[in-house]
Amino acid sequence: MKRSMVLAVASIQIALAMGMAATASAADKKDGPDKPGQGTTTTYYGDPVNLTPGAHETAWVQCPTGTAATGGGGITSGDDAHATYLTSSYPTDSTGDPSSNGSTPTGWTVWATNNGNVVDSSELQAYVVCEKKTK
Repeated sequence: MKRSMVLAVASIQIALAMGMAATASAADKKDGPDKPGQGTTTTYYGDPVNLTPGAHETAWVQCPTGTAATGGGGITSGDDAHATYLTSSYPTDSTGDPSSNGSTPTGWTVWATNNGNVVDSSELQAYVVCEKKTK
């Protein structure tokens, strides 16, 4: 339960930060698309990872060269998806390791556990929102 509370708080903080970034981005757009320093964001999805019953797996996705991660997360799916849950979600460096304090993240990693007992096609997939500066 403690881990779920920490993940919930972290998710809320990320959502609030992304909301503030979206608000700032929308405000910048009214000044015109060629405003220096304005970036564009694109979401990328990593390859799905099989999440068998009892498994604890990781999925990772990297931003293209010249872009930086501004957010991300994970998705679980499958017949027994109600028994799967994310246990970690964090920005990463180019090797998939957690980003160090003050660095610019370039990817996103998620971990999930499948507590179900149905052998099915449950999967874990990471996604990352990447920003590329336009000027």
